[in-house]
Amino acid sequence: MREVFDKYPNWKWSEAQERVIRNELYKVLISPGKKESKTVSDQAKNIMKILSRKV
Repeated sequence: MREVFDKYPNWKWSEAQERVIRNELYKVLISPGKKESKTVSDQAKNIMKILSRKV
């Protein structure tokens, strides 16, 4: 994820960059064979919410 954040440093102000960050986060959270998309979605939203305040 560090590489993605380095590549898209303006993710807090750019909807397009935030979308890329969020998509990459989904990839990290989803492991092969998991089908609990609601849980992954909730986790990603919470992580993005926290990062928006702290980063």
